[in-house]
Amino acid sequence: MKSLRFLKIIFYFAAGILVSTAAISHITGQRFVEASQWVIRAHEVIRQIELVHGNVEDVEAGIQAFLYTGEVTDLANFQDALLNLPQELKKLRRMTVDPRMLERLGVVEVDIRSRLLTAEELQDARRSAGKIDLGRAAAIYARENPILAIRRQLTTMENDELRILKERHDRADQLRKSTNFLLLVLRVVAMAGLVI
Repeated sequence: MKSLRFLKIIFYFAAGILVSTAAISHITGQRFVEASQWVIRAHEVIRQIELVHGNVEDVEAGIQAFLYTGEVTDLANFQDALLNLPQELKKLRRMTVDPRMLERLGVVEVDIRSRLLTAEELQDARRSAGKIDLGRAAAIYARENPILAIRRQLTTMENDELRILKERHDRADQLRKSTNFLLLVLRVVAMAGLVI
Protein backbone atom coordinates (compact mmCIF):
# COMPACT_ATOMS: atom_id res chain seq x y z
CA MET A 1 0.00 0.00 0.00
CA LYS A 2 2.79 2.38 0.95
CA SER A 3 4.75 1.51 -2.18
CA LEU A 4 1.71 2.26 -4.38
CA ARG A 5 1.25 5.56 -2.61
CA PHE A 6 4.97 6.31 -3.04
CA LEU A 7 4.73 5.49 -6.78
CA LYS A 8 1.74 7.81 -7.14
CA ILE A 9 3.65 10.63 -5.47
CA ILE A 10 6.66 10.03 -7.72
CA PHE A 11 4.40 9.87 -10.78
CA TYR A 12 2.60 13.14 -9.93
CA PHE A 13 5.91 14.78 -9.10
CA ALA A 14 7.40 13.74 -12.47
CA ALA A 15 4.23 14.74 -14.32
CA GLY A 16 4.32 18.15 -12.61
CA ILE A 17 7.92 18.67 -13.66
CA LEU A 18 7.08 17.58 -17.21
CA VAL A 19 4.10 19.95 -17.42
CA SER A 20 6.18 22.80 -15.94
CA THR A 21 8.94 22.19 -18.48
CA ALA A 22 6.44 22.11 -21.34
CA ALA A 23 4.76 25.33 -20.15
CA ILE A 24 8.07 27.15 -19.78
CA SER A 25 9.19 25.94 -23.21
CA HIS A 26 5.91 27.04 -24.82
CA ILE A 27 5.97 30.51 -23.25
CA THR A 28 9.64 30.95 -24.12
CA GLY A 29 9.02 29.83 -27.69
CA GLN A 30 6.28 32.40 -28.12
CA ARG A 31 8.51 35.13 -26.73
CA PHE A 32 11.35 34.13 -29.03
CA VAL A 33 9.02 34.26 -32.04
CA GLU A 34 7.81 37.70 -30.98
CA ALA A 35 11.37 38.93 -30.44
CA SER A 36 12.48 37.62 -33.83
CA GLN A 37 9.51 39.32 -35.51
CA TRP A 38 10.53 42.60 -33.88
CA VAL A 39 14.10 42.12 -35.09
CA ILE A 40 12.90 41.48 -38.65
CA ARG A 41 10.63 44.53 -38.48
CA ALA A 42 13.48 46.68 -37.15
CA HIS A 43 15.70 45.63 -40.04
CA GLU A 44 12.91 46.47 -42.50
CA VAL A 45 12.45 49.91 -40.94
CA ILE A 46 16.18 50.57 -41.09
CA ARG A 47 16.23 49.50 -44.74
CA GLN A 48 13.28 51.81 -45.46
CA ILE A 49 14.96 54.75 -43.71
CA GLU A 50 18.08 54.14 -45.81
CA LEU A 51 15.94 54.06 -48.97
CA VAL A 52 14.28 57.37 -48.06
CA HIS A 53 17.68 58.82 -47.23
CA GLY A 54 19.05 57.72 -50.61
CA ASN A 55 16.09 59.25 -52.44
CA VAL A 56 16.53 62.51 -50.52
CA GLU A 57 20.19 62.56 -51.53
CA ASP A 58 19.26 61.95 -55.19
CA VAL A 59 16.78 64.86 -55.11
CA GLU A 60 19.34 67.09 -53.41
CA ALA A 61 22.02 66.18 -55.95
CA GLY A 62 19.57 67.01 -58.74
CA ILE A 63 18.68 70.36 -57.15
CA GLN A 64 22.32 71.29 -56.76
CA ALA A 65 23.08 70.25 -60.33
CA PHE A 66 20.19 72.42 -61.57
CA LEU A 67 21.46 75.41 -59.63
CA TYR A 68 25.12 75.12 -60.51
CA THR A 69 25.01 73.89 -64.11
CA GLY A 70 21.41 74.42 -65.22
CA GLU A 71 21.11 70.69 -65.99
CA VAL A 72 20.94 67.37 -64.21
CA THR A 73 23.45 64.86 -65.54
CA ASP A 74 21.58 61.83 -64.25
CA LEU A 75 17.96 62.83 -64.74
CA ALA A 76 16.63 59.27 -64.28
CA ASN A 77 17.74 59.03 -60.62
CA PHE A 78 16.40 62.50 -59.94
CA GLN A 79 13.02 61.76 -61.54
CA ASP A 80 12.73 58.36 -59.83
CA ALA A 81 13.51 59.92 -56.47
CA LEU A 82 10.93 62.67 -57.05
CA LEU A 83 8.26 60.11 -57.92
CA ASN A 84 9.13 57.46 -55.33
CA LEU A 85 9.89 59.61 -52.30
CA PRO A 86 6.27 60.34 -51.26
CA GLN A 87 5.35 56.62 -51.46
CA GLU A 88 8.49 55.62 -49.59
CA LEU A 89 7.65 58.10 -46.82
CA LYS A 90 4.12 56.68 -46.55
CA LYS A 91 5.53 53.16 -46.34
CA LEU A 92 7.97 54.25 -43.63
CA ARG A 93 5.11 55.86 -41.68
CA ARG A 94 3.12 52.60 -41.82
CA MET A 95 6.13 50.62 -40.59
CA THR A 96 7.05 52.94 -37.73
CA VAL A 97 5.52 52.27 -34.30
CA ASP A 98 7.77 54.21 -31.91
CA PRO A 99 6.09 57.53 -30.96
CA ARG A 100 9.38 59.46 -30.96
CA MET A 101 10.21 58.19 -34.42
CA LEU A 102 6.74 59.10 -35.67
CA GLU A 103 7.23 62.62 -34.36
CA ARG A 104 10.61 62.90 -36.10
CA LEU A 105 9.10 61.47 -39.26
CA GLY A 106 6.46 64.21 -39.25
CA VAL A 107 9.18 66.87 -39.15
CA VAL A 108 11.16 65.10 -41.88
CA GLU A 109 8.10 64.81 -44.11
CA VAL A 110 7.50 68.57 -43.95
CA ASP A 111 11.13 69.28 -44.82
CA ILE A 112 11.14 66.73 -47.63
CA ARG A 113 7.94 68.19 -49.11
CA SER A 114 9.71 71.55 -49.10
CA ARG A 115 12.62 70.04 -51.04
CA LEU A 116 10.26 68.39 -53.49
CA LEU A 117 8.54 71.73 -54.13
CA THR A 118 11.93 73.35 -54.69
CA ALA A 119 12.83 70.57 -57.12
CA GLU A 120 9.55 71.04 -59.01
CA GLU A 121 10.11 74.80 -59.21
CA LEU A 122 13.60 74.19 -60.56
CA GLN A 123 12.24 71.80 -63.17
CA ASP A 124 9.62 74.36 -64.20
CA ALA A 125 12.29 77.06 -64.43
CA ARG A 126 14.44 74.75 -66.53
CA ARG A 127 11.56 73.99 -68.88
CA SER A 128 10.71 77.64 -69.33
CA ALA A 129 14.45 78.35 -69.63
CA GLY A 130 13.97 81.62 -67.82
CA LYS A 131 16.98 82.85 -65.97
CA ILE A 132 14.72 84.94 -63.73
CA ASP A 133 12.77 81.83 -62.71
CA LEU A 134 15.99 79.91 -62.12
CA GLY A 135 17.32 82.82 -60.04
CA ARG A 136 14.09 82.85 -57.98
CA ALA A 137 14.36 79.10 -57.40
CA ALA A 138 18.02 79.54 -56.39
CA ALA A 139 16.96 82.20 -53.89
CA ILE A 140 14.34 79.82 -52.46
CA TYR A 141 16.97 77.10 -52.27
CA ALA A 142 19.37 79.39 -50.42
CA ARG A 143 16.67 80.57 -48.02
CA GLU A 144 15.08 77.18 -47.35
CA ASN A 145 17.77 74.58 -47.16
CA PRO A 146 16.59 71.88 -44.75
CA ILE A 147 18.83 69.14 -46.13
CA LEU A 148 21.10 69.13 -43.07
CA ALA A 149 18.07 68.88 -40.79
CA ILE A 150 16.65 66.08 -42.96
CA ARG A 151 19.92 64.17 -42.83
CA ARG A 152 20.16 64.66 -39.07
CA GLN A 153 16.57 63.51 -38.48
CA LEU A 154 16.95 60.43 -40.70
CA THR A 155 20.22 59.52 -38.97
CA THR A 156 18.56 59.96 -35.57
CA MET A 157 15.64 57.78 -36.66
CA GLU A 158 18.03 55.09 -37.84
CA ASN A 159 19.95 55.27 -34.55
CA ASP A 160 16.67 55.02 -32.61
CA GLU A 161 15.70 51.92 -34.55
CA LEU A 162 19.14 50.43 -33.94
CA ARG A 163 18.69 51.16 -30.21
CA ILE A 164 15.30 49.42 -30.26
CA LEU A 165 16.88 46.50 -32.10
CA LYS A 166 19.63 46.24 -29.48
CA GLU A 167 17.04 46.32 -26.68
CA ARG A 168 15.13 43.48 -28.36
CA HIS A 169 18.33 41.47 -28.75
CA ASP A 170 19.17 42.05 -25.09
CA ARG A 171 15.66 41.05 -24.04
CA ALA A 172 15.86 37.87 -26.10
CA ASP A 173 19.25 37.02 -24.56
CA GLN A 174 17.92 37.65 -21.06
CA LEU A 175 14.89 35.48 -21.83
CA ARG A 176 17.12 32.68 -23.11
CA LYS A 177 19.29 32.84 -19.99
CA SER A 178 16.32 32.82 -17.60
CA THR A 179 14.73 29.92 -19.49
CA ASN A 180 17.92 27.92 -19.34
CA PHE A 181 18.15 28.61 -15.61
CA LEU A 182 14.53 27.52 -15.00
CA LEU A 183 15.02 24.36 -17.02
CA LEU A 184 18.20 23.63 -15.06
CA VAL A 185 16.32 24.08 -11.79
CA LEU A 186 13.59 21.72 -13.00
CA ARG A 187 16.20 19.13 -13.99
CA VAL A 188 17.84 19.38 -10.58
CA VAL A 189 14.46 19.01 -8.86
CA ALA A 190 13.65 16.04 -11.06
CA MET A 191 16.96 14.37 -10.24
CA ALA A 192 16.47 15.08 -6.55
CA GLY A 193 13.03 13.48 -6.75
CA LEU A 194 14.50 10.35 -8.32
CA VAL A 195 17.09 10.07 -5.59
CA ILE A 196 14.46 10.23 -2.85
